[in-house]
Amino acid sequence: MVLQVFGLVYHNLVTKYHKTTVNFFRKPRGYGLRCHRAIKEIAMLLGIQDMRCKVQGPTTPLSLVRAAFQGLLSQETHQQLADRTGLNVVEFRAECGMRPVTVASPGEEAQNKVFKKRAKKAEYDLNEVFDPYRGLHRPKKVQDLF
Repeated sequence: MVLQVFGLVYHNLVTKYHKTTVNFFRKPRGYGLRCHRAIKEIAMLLGIQDMRCKVQGPTTPLSLVRAAFQGLLSQETHQQLADRTGLNVVEFRAECGMRPVTVASPGEEAQNKVFKKRAKKAEYDLNEVFDPYRGLHRPKKVQDLF
């Protein structure tokens, strides 16, 4: 899979390769690249201009680069998200007065597919739509120590 639009991180995401965890954060225009030097070079080659990354664990170049590519390739475009969920994807922008702007709408086929799936379920769980792990193993939650 190749990124459809260069220079864009569609959403915040977390990837893990062995013990190296990389958190990608989407940032507004003009923020710049604030991340590890290896990830910064990859982002510059891809044309990504505004992004923040936090690396946790060992920063071995091989595992760091593999985690970065895994994360950037696993992104989901707005249209793919709309087709998967069957819902409109909206964005709240400050320049529009914090009014919702429709970014992507699902196709007719995707709406029918999701409608059939929802008809089988009695209740619709909104957490399922925004699950970053998509039903896979979830890491344990860190509870407050106070």
